[in-house]
Amino acid sequence: MKKAALAILFSLALTQNAWAANFEEDKRVQDWVARISDETLNSEYAKAILDTQELITSYPEEPFPRFLLTTIYMYVLRCYGEFPADKNYEIYKKKFLIAAADAEKACDEYRVQNATIYFLRGMVLGAEGMAHLQDEEFLDAYSKGKSAVAALEKSLEIDPTNYDAYLGLGMFEYYCSKLTGAVKILAWLVGFSGDSEKGIEYVRKSMIHGKYAEGPAEVFLAYAYIEYEDRLDEGIEIARILRAKYPRNYTFIEHILHAARKLPPERAADGLKWIDNYVKTPNWKNEVLLLVPFNLDEVDYVQANLYLERGEYAAARTLLEPLSERGDISEEFRAEVNLSLLYIYSKTENHDKARQIYSHILNHKSINNSHSKAKDIFSG
Repeated sequence: MKKAALAILFSLALTQNAWAANFEEDKRVQDWVARISDETLNSEYAKAILDTQELITSYPEEPFPRFLLTTIYMYVLRCYGEFPADKNYEIYKKKFLIAAADAEKACDEYRVQNATIYFLRGMVLGAEGMAHLQDEEFLDAYSKGKSAVAALEKSLEIDPTNYDAYLGLGMFEYYCSKLTGAVKILAWLVGFSGDSEKGIEYVRKSMIHGKYAEGPAEVFLAYAYIEYEDRLDEGIEIARILRAKYPRNYTFIEHILHAARKLPPERAADGLKWIDNYVKTPNWKNEVLLLVPFNLDEVDYVQANLYLERGEYAAARTLLEPLSERGDISEEFRAEVNLSLLYIYSKTENHDKARQIYSHILNHKSINNSHSKAKDIFSG
C-alpha cells in the first residue's frame, strides 16, 4: 500500500479552482496555480513550493494555497515511501505536518463554511491519514480518516451537486477494499466496507460531473486499472497521455513498466510498443527528475524480458549486456540482469559466456535465491 495514495496526491494538487469567487476570478491567480500544478506533476518540487509560498503570502486568508502546499509535501512523502526513509524523509514529514495544520486552520477560520471548504478540509485530513498509514501509525490514521470522511460527506450534504467530493470518497472506498489485517479493521470502523467497484463508480462520477475532478480522476484510474484491476489497455491509454504531458515525472514511466510486466507472453509486442513510443521519447533520461533513486535502467530490463518472451535473444542481449557491465547499479538488480543473460547464453548455446556468467553469479552472494535459479537455468 506504499503507493496506494499516489492518486490522492495528484488529485489534491490538481484541484485548482475550489476557492472563493473573487479569488477564483482573478486571472493572475488562475495562471499562478496552473503553473504550480504543472511544476508539481513534473516533479519540479522546489519551484512548486516557492511559488506556493508566494501565493500564500499574497492571499493569506484563502485556504486553497495552504492546501496546495500540503499536497506538494505529501507527494514528496509518498515518493520516499518506496525507498528506505532517510533524514530527508523526516524533514519533509515535518514540513508536511506544519502545512496540513495551517491548511486546516485556514479552513476552520474561513468566513463561509460552504461545501468547498468542507471538501478541502476532508482532503487535507485524508492526506494526513495516509501519511500516518505509511508510517504504520494506525490509530492516528483511523482518527484522521474518520474525520476526512465526515467532512467530505458534509460537503455533499450542503451541496449534493458538489460531485468533486465523490473523488475523495471513491478513493477511500477503493483503497479500503485493498487493505488487509488491522488496517482493514480500522477502515471498517471509519465506515467503509471497502467496495472497489463502488470506489471506481464514485471516481468516475466525479470525473464526468465534477467541476475540477477530471484530471485527478484520470490519474487515479490509470493507477487503479494497471495496479489492481488488470484493465491494462484502459490504464495505458490514460498513462500515455499523462506521460506526454508531464515528461519529467518518473511515476508514469513506472505505470507503463508495470503494465508491460503484466502482459501475457502473446502480447509482448504490445509492451515493446508501449516502451518505444511512450517511454523512450527523445532525451527522456535527461528530462526525468528523480527525488528518490528510482532505477531508470529498469526500462531496458523490462524491454529485454519482453524480447525474451518473443524469443528475440539478440535484441534482449543487446540491452542486458551493457547493464551487467555497469558499476553503478545495485547488486540486486545486477543479479536479475545476470540471470536473464544466463538464460540467453544457455538458449543460444553460447557455452563460454554461459559458464562465465554462471561462475560470476555463484561467486557472489545469493540475492533473491539467485544461486538456485542460476543452477536451474545452467543445468536445464
